[in-house]
Amino acid sequence: MHTIPRYKGRDITQEDVLFIKELIARHPGDSRRALSRKLCKAWNWVQPNGQLKDMVCRRLMPALHRQGQITLPPAGKTAVKPGCNRKKPVLVQVDQTPLVCALKDITRHPIYYLETFVDQERFKGTCYFAANWLYLGQTTGRGKNDQTGRANLSLKAVLGYPLTSDFRKKLCEVPW
Repeated sequence: MHTIPRYKGRDITQEDVLFIKELIARHPGDSRRALSRKLCKAWNWVQPNGQLKDMVCRRLMPALHRQGQITLPPAGKTAVKPGCNRKKPVLVQVDQTPLVCALKDITRHPIYYLETFVDQERFKGTCYFAANWLYLGQTTGRGKNDQTGRANLSLKAVLGYPLTSDFRKKLCEVPW
């Protein structure tokens, strides 16, 4: 009975190596992980808390493979590939009928003023200026989730477009 060096508290005998070879032969399509779990169960190789010594076994088997004692399946091979037998998703019907109503009827809140941002490193904003949007200034480049107080985003032009002539008065009204 030839003993391969002790591994994590277990003497690995030649009989153990033969058992591993037979296990691999009986389950040729299994992954390395599945084989190590089966080996732990067969040997009752468990931790003091009752969990399988799966990670220890997953290190033992490649070590034996490198020594030429056993031949493992290629790494990364899985018995079940999650996306292979996936059913085609059901086609969802989306109602594309145009809405024929005022925006205020949908939002239940009137809209008096529009605001947008234009990344001037990428765009000039020509369409906004052609539609008489007003240039209000530039952002600081810090973004809404800034925690450093320093610019880390590109500067953007802030543009506004009033929808009513009395938008200032309307925006300052108390709604109740």
